[in-house]
Amino acid sequence: GYVGCAAPVVAPGAENSPFAVTAISQGLRNNGTPVPANRSIQAKMLGTPQASDASTSPANYNFYAMGYAGTVTLQFPYTVLNGAGADIQAFETTFGDNSSRSCASYPEKARFEGSIDGVTFFDMEAVPTADDAGAVLCRDGKLNIPTAYAGINYIRITDLTVIGTISGLSDGYDVDGLLALGQCGSTTGSGREDVVITDKIGEGEYTLNVYPNPAEKLVSVEINAANTVENYTVIVTDVMGRIVTRNVVANNGASTIIESIDISGVPAGVYMVSVETSEIREVSRFVKK
Repeated sequence: GYVGCAAPVVAPGAENSPFAVTAISQGLRNNGTPVPANRSIQAKMLGTPQASDASTSPANYNFYAMGYAGTVTLQFPYTVLNGAGADIQAFETTFGDNSSRSCASYPEKARFEGSIDGVTFFDMEAVPTADDAGAVLCRDGKLNIPTAYAGINYIRITDLTVIGTISGLSDGYDVDGLLALGQCGSTTGSGREDVVITDKIGEGEYTLNVYPNPAEKLVSVEINAANTVENYTVIVTDVMGRIVTRNVVANNGASTIIESIDISGVPAGVYMVSVETSEIREVSRFVKK
């Protein structure tokens, strides 16, 4: 798998956006007819969003129209880690749109769910606005990964546009694209490294060792070359992204800090260890016997 800053090679500039469609079911337009082919190109949801609400010619539609009650599951090329602030920005295309346009004037809505394995999904959390709440966005918006989950690999979008709420011909929520925010210390989603995971990943601000591996009762997390005055938060998650333990470790100024974690009560399997400050994150993994 891929986590954090690790990712397969994808198109330049698109490292922070979905790169694959893993499930899809397109709905119909509000008059019961199929969505036109030039508004049904799945690849338009992938890679860097175009964000061209103001004007996009019919010959170059930059989005995929989901149709009423349509659904699609998209896969990121790495695990989008749960960080401070919004984790995902969604871009929906509505021609002539602008930030001051209310949802009531054009209520195209969709529900957003996240997943680690692409099988079990949970509701994302819309960054609350006058139009966005719960797991539902009206057109563009931002989403948080719930605190119970360390990250997501997949996101599922389901059109919730209500027939009769939009005058004229409409084909539901139009997905331009998604952008992961705040990954690898970036607030814009740029600057990702394409690195294949071996044992440890991250920005290399400090060295992280986890041992023994495999472990049975106790696992030690060793942080070397500590270079920050902040304390460290050590989080252990399972493969579903569920938090197993979360500990705050005091930075005592030593060049090596070791935290021992009792794992005797957790099931056998693969677990991720994330060591974080407000600006730095390093990730490793271990096997529980």
